[in-house]
Amino acid sequence: MQEPVYQTLETDSDHSDTANYGYELIAFVTTLLIVVFIGLLPALAQANLKQLPFCLVGMAFVFGALLAYHHQHHARFWVFTVAAVLITTGF
Repeated sequence: MQEPVYQTLETDSDHSDTANYGYELIAFVTTLLIVVFIGLLPALAQANLKQLPFCLVGMAFVFGALLAYHHQHHARFWVFTVAAVLITTGF
């Protein structure tokens, strides 16, 4: 008599862990530094309140990128990262 073959159910989490070699972490830290040192600190130091809302939106995009990174949404992470840099640099 043959023994029954048991199949395990594979979930999405088994395949969603992709190796990114730390590129996303480097991109996140770089984006955070760009938003803080190019956008937020100069806007606060010069009391340029017209620029401040854009810097705060840039910070929101940075935190959105962190949340996307945490939940393994790689495409959303890169969109939030690019959006934070673009809104901070004035595009």
